[in-house]
Amino acid sequence: MPNAFLTGIRNLRSSFLSGALLLASFYILLVGNGTLTIGLRASAQYLIKFHSSVPLFLAAAFTYITGSLYITALEGAVDWIHHKTVLLSATEARGWLRQVLLSFFCPLSDASRHRLRIEAESFYRKTGANMGTDPSSQTIETFVQGVFADVLWMDGKLTGSPLRDAYNEFRAEGEFRLGIGLLLPLGAAAAGYSAMLGRAEVILVTILAVVISIPTCKYGLYYYRRAHSFLAHHIADGILLTPSMETLKRAAVAKAVVKYDIGCFVNGQSAIYGGNVDKISI
Repeated sequence: MPNAFLTGIRNLRSSFLSGALLLASFYILLVGNGTLTIGLRASAQYLIKFHSSVPLFLAAAFTYITGSLYITALEGAVDWIHHKTVLLSATEARGWLRQVLLSFFCPLSDASRHRLRIEAESFYRKTGANMGTDPSSQTIETFVQGVFADVLWMDGKLTGSPLRDAYNEFRAEGEFRLGIGLLLPLGAAAAGYSAMLGRAEVILVTILAVVISIPTCKYGLYYYRRAHSFLAHHIADGILLTPSMETLKRAAVAKAVVKYDIGCFVNGQSAIYGGNVDKISI
């Protein structure tokens, strides 16, 4: 219960703060006409006035929904980028720009990527050998690519696992920092406009916010990478299997059962146990 409660609090924090920053910034820039102030007393008076026309519960709900939609879209964009870069390494990339971009967006650390590849290749050779699969390098690479892709979609497999809490914590911290970091320039521009700064001052404040936003977003993406690398290391240790690994393992077990059936059964009965095949564990 405490872990589930903390997960809910983290999700509420990301959605609500993102929604509040989005709505407040757009209102100031598009509707406020620079009449809002950032003073504490003036802000409190404005909230009281706003509450008299719009129930605070509805405003909070709308803020949360707006933030949830923003975080969901952000999660989808990050997952799409990670799917495109999961097999790439920043240290092996050619060109400094490509290295910089991959250092931001690669979903796996170099150490976890190396260990996961070794485990996936070894798993295919050991398990596939029991069912006579093609051991060619091309077939192995296809399986490895499937294992890497699986790492990005392991949420459902972690249900009931002690790994789930740590994974969710890393993901939540990543989405919070990335979500807020991307909105910092917008919030800074709105704050400067609200404070009735000149155009040059607003631009300067926005540029400063961009400078702060870049490492904030990078740190958010680091937490995403930490979450996926966390799972990759546990897969490499044999503690966790990806869907591709489980599918291959079930196919190997099924083929072993068929071989046992042919070798040990006469007229539908086991020559050794005198029972049915479903009573024999493999």
